Amino acid sequence: MYLLEKLYLLVEYLNNRVATLQKTDVENYLEKLRLQTNTEFISLYLFDSSYHLQYTTNSFVGQINLNNPLIKKVFLKKNAIIASAPQIFHNIVLIFKDYKCNIYPLFFNNTNLGLVILFFKNKMNEELKWFADLAVRYLAQIIYGKTDVLLNGQSGDNAADTIFFENPIMQKNIEIIKNIAPTKINVLLTGESGAGKELMARYIHKLSDRKEYPFITVSCSAIPSTLIESELFGVKKGAFTGALADRKGKFLLADKGTVFLDDVSELSENVQMKLLRVLQERKIQPLGDVEEQLIDVRIIAATREPLEKLISSKKIREDLFFRLNGIVINIPPLRERREDLPLLINYFLNKYNVAYSKNIKIPNDILKKMFKNEWRGNVRELQNYIERLVVLSDENEIVENLNLYASVDRKITNSTELDELLKIQESNNITLSEAEYLFKKWFLKMQLSKNNFNITNTAKKINVQRTYLSKLVKDYKLK
Repeated sequence: MYLLEKLYLLVEYLNNRVATLQKTDVENYLEKLRLQTNTEFISLYLFDSSYHLQYTTNSFVGQINLNNPLIKKVFLKKNAIIASAPQIFHNIVLIFKDYKCNIYPLFFNNTNLGLVILFFKNKMNEELKWFADLAVRYLAQIIYGKTDVLLNGQSGDNAADTIFFENPIMQKNIEIIKNIAPTKINVLLTGESGAGKELMARYIHKLSDRKEYPFITVSCSAIPSTLIESELFGVKKGAFTGALADRKGKFLLADKGTVFLDDVSELSENVQMKLLRVLQERKIQPLGDVEEQLIDVRIIAATREPLEKLISSKKIREDLFFRLNGIVINIPPLRERREDLPLLINYFLNKYNVAYSKNIKIPNDILKKMFKNEWRGNVRELQNYIERLVVLSDENEIVENLNLYASVDRKITNSTELDELLKIQESNNITLSEAEYLFKKWFLKMQLSKNNFNITNTAKKINVQRTYLSKLVKDYKLK
């Protein structure tokens, strides 16, 4: 955890300066990195697309040999290597001949920007190598598109406003998304609630040729089963009591854009069958209408349940499953990718400092708690926690007694139940009926669990008739 705290402070230094990035900011960042890794010297080398040297912080070491097989290996594999200084430099200064080097590739978006080289005499341990690797990767993300800052001192046009991922699985996911976004292939996203499935879906939409058209999210578990069909497919005037006018469903509202179906496995079998028809024929039939309408939408689905459980429990039709899972992308929970924490904390802290016109800094004692926390609500919980911290604090007094577990009592609530409440907290456009539905589902699940799913005992505890509770269990699919 100690190294994560150090990494956060290092990232914070550069992140606070990104909008007005100067050459001295990058040089100071490198010096801080050198001190944190206990190395003797550090050098930055930037190259153009033809691998001609454009800039270096330490030209006195010697002339770097770009044709060296070791250097080529660094660029090709995009992994750090260790070499002796004379192996990679021509005409090396005598005092450096006994040094070894950790050579880190500086790359972003598959673009090689240059190298960062740490010089040392005593061997670096694996933790410090890992620390340096993450710090260099973050530097690459910041200066990508802004190398003119180092070449001529002018600030570039592109300000960094992106959440970056250091976790290898997340980086691989991003590469997959870049490849599939321009295509029409169906995508199924899996992962715990709050892990970032909607963020990934929006990223796919942003990189596609549909980006100028709507992106519409449908939370299938938040909409009562009696309403979901009309929400998706629309309603014809007079279809039922209260249908006083035609109303477009989400598929028509998102025409030429993207529909994101979150918790798709919560759809009833009847709605799943209609969704299958949409995927096969690209047609919908609004409730009460006798005619079908052609639609042009991309459908991205998501589920928080593992694929194996989905199939074995038969919560999703097999034919629908095979239609949806053209590409499956799993989003790991935040507790399994803690190397992303420093970047995410900085990102959300800057976001809410700007939103609330504040300049809050997170004290080290709170940071330590944050790095140790499990974040069972994942990125969503982290985001909400930082927003609360910014809202309730001021520059002179940081609210230090913020409860990391403020969303719900973890002693009586498992992560699946927590998902339901987090949906209410996160959503910007949830209706009262949808919020009531989610809360009631969570409450019933919690009470049933406390009473070992004994309907009679639970009904007595919550003061309802046994027959009514049995009906609720069936309606909310709590069996």
